[in-house]
Amino acid sequence: AVLAPNESTRQKMKPLATIVVDLLAGVDALELYKLGPIRLVQCLQAMAKLQIRHPALQQRIYERLLKPDAVSKLPARFLAHGLSSLASLEKTKHNGIQNDEHGGSEKERKQVKTLSRAFMRRLRKRKLSEDATIEDLCRALVATSNLLELGVMTEMEDEAAIFGFTSLRTILDREMASSSSLLNPSQVTDLISSWASLTDQRREDTVIEQLLEVCLENGILEGCNLYQLEVVTRSVQKLDMSSHVELTKGVGEQFLALVVSNGSKKYIDVSPMTTNEILRWPILAHRKNKEIMEAYLGAASLLFAEDSFLARCSVGDLANFLWFLSSAHTFNEKILEGIGSRLMEPEYVDACSPKLASRILATFTSLIESEKHSPTESLIQIKQDLFHNYGGHLLSSSLSPSEISSALYAYAKGNYLRDMGVFDHLVSLLAASRHECTVRQLSQSLWSCGKMMAWEGRELVQDETDQMSKAGPPYVANAENIAEELSTRLDELSPADIAQIVWAMGKLSIRDDLMHSRFARRAKELSACLNASMISNILWGLARVEYKNEEIITELTYRLASPDLQTSPKEAASVLFSLGRLNWRDETLFYQFSQKMVEQIEDTNAQSIANTLWAFRAVHLRPPQELLDTWAAEKLGLMSVTNSYGNIERRSEK
Repeated sequence: AVLAPNESTRQKMKPLATIVVDLLAGVDALELYKLGPIRLVQCLQAMAKLQIRHPALQQRIYERLLKPDAVSKLPARFLAHGLSSLASLEKTKHNGIQNDEHGGSEKERKQVKTLSRAFMRRLRKRKLSEDATIEDLCRALVATSNLLELGVMTEMEDEAAIFGFTSLRTILDREMASSSSLLNPSQVTDLISSWASLTDQRREDTVIEQLLEVCLENGILEGCNLYQLEVVTRSVQKLDMSSHVELTKGVGEQFLALVVSNGSKKYIDVSPMTTNEILRWPILAHRKNKEIMEAYLGAASLLFAEDSFLARCSVGDLANFLWFLSSAHTFNEKILEGIGSRLMEPEYVDACSPKLASRILATFTSLIESEKHSPTESLIQIKQDLFHNYGGHLLSSSLSPSEISSALYAYAKGNYLRDMGVFDHLVSLLAASRHECTVRQLSQSLWSCGKMMAWEGRELVQDETDQMSKAGPPYVANAENIAEELSTRLDELSPADIAQIVWAMGKLSIRDDLMHSRFARRAKELSACLNASMISNILWGLARVEYKNEEIITELTYRLASPDLQTSPKEAASVLFSLGRLNWRDETLFYQFSQKMVEQIEDTNAQSIANTLWAFRAVHLRPPQELLDTWAAEKLGLMSVTNSYGNIERRSEK
């Protein structure tokens, strides 16, 4: 075992070592036990290092070490090595590295569990704990964590946690008492990872903060490699240490430094999987903190722009990279073209799952359809090609509600109308599982149906019997089922939800007075939290289906009159147009909103002017001459325009 420091030499030494193990297994028990407890532990050490399992020999060694006079003779160093050997041998069995002729019997499992407990209890004794080095305690703590994760310590979780706490407390006390650091990066990351496995989150954690402080001090983070940064990130996420801003920032800075230093080799030493693990936590916990995100975004930008790095990525890696960029609201045309082009390759399309297809389409669309950016024709074409290549993967029943609603949102936001069969399938799937969905998923999906109706340019008409025409697209019936489910969960609806729902019902021409009355009641309850855009959408939806509820309209117009409510010219025009359709005459609000448009005339377009003038005519109010004159002067260069509002024809609704 000493002569086998790596995998290559281990394989060379293993045949001879296996013969020796077989010989030892054939020795009489009394002769074997003459070796003494320390030599028997060393035997387990060697077998563990060489990855050799021999259940019969192991059980005989365990039987001897379980004798009271055996464990009591083991010094701290060999107790730690004993725990480590047990963990390694169990891992060898778990991974199937070596096929056992006899397998791991129930007796062996009980022996390992009992021996692990004996080693831990012995090491917890004050004299042994004082004799143990930091290396011994670290080894024992890591081994205990591994045994717990392998299922060896079932019903011993509390004892393992207590041992972990006392060991970690001893290590930290020695570290704090020392003038220089006694721990290296490998040990610190192992301790953090082990404690993340051992600790019970229901109890107050009194040592993790101190452990993380050690990680930040004495250059520990600066000495970490990429794998160790991944371990720290994964452990901090497991411990839910979102409040530890400095650690997350430090990990990001070290990650960027390692990526930059590897740039000359085109990041060949940077694993895509490790990159995903490191980038995940800051997005989940600190995406709005620019100071923290700066280093992570810098590292990601370097890696994602390198084609050779992307070539080493799986379709899952690329999907996660898009999720990172989307969550961080980071638009980079070159990076998106690189990732999008890579995803177009047949091997990526073939390897994609429905879940990943949903993520790819949703995140890519959210990035290029943002109002803040104007994508090039090339990016728009890549988006269309992604829908064409990956849309078929969504014809599956294995998608979760979250994945379905994300995919629907992508189709609606991306204006992709070629494969409407996929959209119909997704709406049907969501409607079938509507009782399991969150209201956010349902309202977003209903909005998506309304948006697709807008893109398709189709309007549902009523026949002579005032019944809904059957000419509508297939998803409308399912959308109505979704709306009905939402109407039974009013207390869960947020202001954004209610605005999306009412707007979508209007767009889909869902004329159900009972549902509308329920949503109107919820809108009234939330009126103080509604902004101008939400109110505009609610009024438009109500006007579209001609649902005139005086109570809700009064409440919404009262909210619109609030001086703290910021209203854009487009929103003001939409509100007035909807009130005009509802024949709601509120002279004060009409003139107040027209004045707002005058004050923001640079942002007012012709459609808004037309809708506003039509609205004034609809409620028999004279439109303010100032509005038309100001718009004509600013936009058309005319000094005065005769008010001919009576001849203004009704334009399109939006």
